[in-house]
Amino acid sequence: MPFFLIIALTLWGGLHTWILKRTHLLLTPGTVPWRIAVGVVVVLASSYVGGRLLNRFGRGGSIASGIEMTGAMWLAVFSLLVTVLALVEVAGLVTWVATRVGTGRGVTVFRWLSEGPRWARIAVAGLIWGLALGGTVVGAVRAARAPRVIHLSVQVPAAPDGLRRLVQVSDLHLGAILPQGQWETVLDTIEGTAPDALLLTGDIVEDHTARGLDQLRQLRARLPDVPIYMVTGNHEKYAGPEELPAILEAQGIRLLRQEAVDLRGLWLAGIDDPQLTDFDTSVAAIRSAVPGAAPMILLSHQPQVVRRLADRPSTLVLSGHVHGGQLPPFQLLAPLSNGGYLAGLYRAGEATLHLSRGAGSWGPPVRLFAPPDIVVLDLEQGDAFSVELR
Repeated sequence: MPFFLIIALTLWGGLHTWILKRTHLLLTPGTVPWRIAVGVVVVLASSYVGGRLLNRFGRGGSIASGIEMTGAMWLAVFSLLVTVLALVEVAGLVTWVATRVGTGRGVTVFRWLSEGPRWARIAVAGLIWGLALGGTVVGAVRAARAPRVIHLSVQVPAAPDGLRRLVQVSDLHLGAILPQGQWETVLDTIEGTAPDALLLTGDIVEDHTARGLDQLRQLRARLPDVPIYMVTGNHEKYAGPEELPAILEAQGIRLLRQEAVDLRGLWLAGIDDPQLTDFDTSVAAIRSAVPGAAPMILLSHQPQVVRRLADRPSTLVLSGHVHGGQLPPFQLLAPLSNGGYLAGLYRAGEATLHLSRGAGSWGPPVRLFAPPDIVVLDLEQGDAFSVELR
């Protein structure tokens, strides 16, 4: 853990240094405005972790939440700055190769700017920061809108009576900095789908603050008579898995941990996040619990588990975790650590995976090119088990 922390802090500091170095064209290094800018960036870079710690230990109240939100929004700006600067660096490499071949003297974009007119330097630096700040604003507006409702048609040989519509909700990240207005919008969308059962696929509770627990109570209050099933995600582990069962039981939410429920013709199974129980152990338990090739919907926070069920027909895995990348550059990076999956419907052998982008967000309440969603599964009588997008 200390080694990982050292690597993470080194990378975090190095990327901030790179951003300042590449965009210092707006200010002259060594001057008072430059020192102020560096100080502001250092404060922003440390505020998210600081605010999280204050909230985790119940210190600071609304001030701590404000600090955490400020740091979270900086995370969005930072991510987009890295993305834009990486594209400029690629353009600079292409320029260097072209000028090297043509004139024998390679010239990069930043070298040309350093030798060019001041207005050009200011324009480029302003454009880089403008794209990052503008993208953050656009992403915040998009995240605050109602989640998209994605419809799946699930054909089942014996569709359960009185259970025709299941609704999957993932990655709410309820807690200290989820804006209440945004949460109310999500609640309205969930309630509007009229579920017969609600399926929560992990990262529902970001922390056990009073606000997060109150938001969980609000969910139950909206759906007082609807069965709710849930599995753990990695953030449930971070928040404290020992306290979770009692918290969920108080709200009438059933936590599925390597177990399955017979819904009269359709099995609903759930497994822990692999940070709590490894996939091999979880899958072995589910194979023992669900008979033969009986139709099964498996709730798993992380999607890679579908490959361990590729030989099992009549299987639908519902997952979250990836957020569809949430914002650049993570649309490119997220699949690398999640089995190549980003969002949507996938086939893995005889099994099917549907990967939700989630209805909330982690860190900044910002989504760019990854709109939030909830998933409606309409169960219909059919000759064989099948899953299709509507």
